Amino acid sequence: MYTIIVCLHVYKLRRRITDAYSHTIWDGARYTVAAFFDAQSRIWHDYQVFGLENIPDTGAALIVTYHGALALDMYYLISRIMMTKRRMVYSVVDRFLYKCGLRAFLDLTCCIAGTREKAVEVLKGGNLLCVAPGGVREALFSGPSYEIMWNKRSGFARVAMEANVPILPMFTKNIREVVRTFTPIGKGLLRKMYEKTRLPLVPLYGGLPVKLETYIGKPIISQCGETAEALALRVKEGVQALIDQYQIIPGSIPRALKERWISNHHHFNNNSNSLDVQ
Repeated sequence: MYTIIVCLHVYKLRRRITDAYSHTIWDGARYTVAAFFDAQSRIWHDYQVFGLENIPDTGAALIVTYHGALALDMYYLISRIMMTKRRMVYSVVDRFLYKCGLRAFLDLTCCIAGTREKAVEVLKGGNLLCVAPGGVREALFSGPSYEIMWNKRSGFARVAMEANVPILPMFTKNIREVVRTFTPIGKGLLRKMYEKTRLPLVPLYGGLPVKLETYIGKPIISQCGETAEALALRVKEGVQALIDQYQIIPGSIPRALKERWISNHHHFNNNSNSLDVQ
C-alpha cells in the first residue's frame, strides 16, 4: 500500500517529469529518482524542510551539513530542492562509494568524489554544492551525542572563499535515529581499524520511520581578511547551534518515533533561526 502511494505521488508529478525528459533523458531520470525519494521521505518520515528560502533560486551556494550514519537527509533535501526550485544540487561523497557498484547512481545524482579544484569549478558554474566535512568518520563514530567530528578540516571554507559563494549551515533532526551504527562493543578497535584502512567496517541497523526535519540556517559569508580556519570555525558553530536548538541529546529512537506520529505545528523563524512549537 505504501509503495502504491509512492507511485501515485510520482504519477501526480508526471508533467514535471515529462517536461524534464523533453530536455534530456538524464534530466528526466533525475527528476524521476527525485520524485521517488521525495515521496518516500514524506510517507516514511513525514519529512519537512525549514529555511528552504535560504537556498537561492539562482546562483551558487555551499551547503555544509552534519553527517548521519547514512546521509539520507542529503538525498531528501536534494530531491525537495529539485521538485520545488527545479535546481540540481551537486554533493561531495567518499571515494569508497564508487567501489560499491554505485557509480551509475552517483553520476546520475551529480555526486563528485572531488578535489578542491573540482568543487570550486562546480560552484563557479553557478551550482549548489553540498558537503559534510565530518565524512565517514563522523557518520560511523559520532553516535546519539551528535558530536561534530570535523577535526581541523577547513578545505570546504577555502572552496567557498575561492569561489566567492555563501555557506549555508544545515542539520537534520533525528538523522541518527533513522540508521545507527552498532558499536557498543569494540568501538575503540573499530575506530583504530578505520583510521588505518579507511574502510567503513562498522555494522549498521535501523531504517525506522522516525520524524525528520531539516533546518537550513542563514548564509554565512567570508569576511575581509578572514582566514579559512576562522570561517570554518564559524560554520561549525552555525551547525552546532542548529543541533543545540533542535536536537534533544542524546538522541532517542522511541522519542523520534513518537514525534513522527504525534503532529506538531512548527513555525521556523528565519530571522532568529528559532522554532516555535504551537
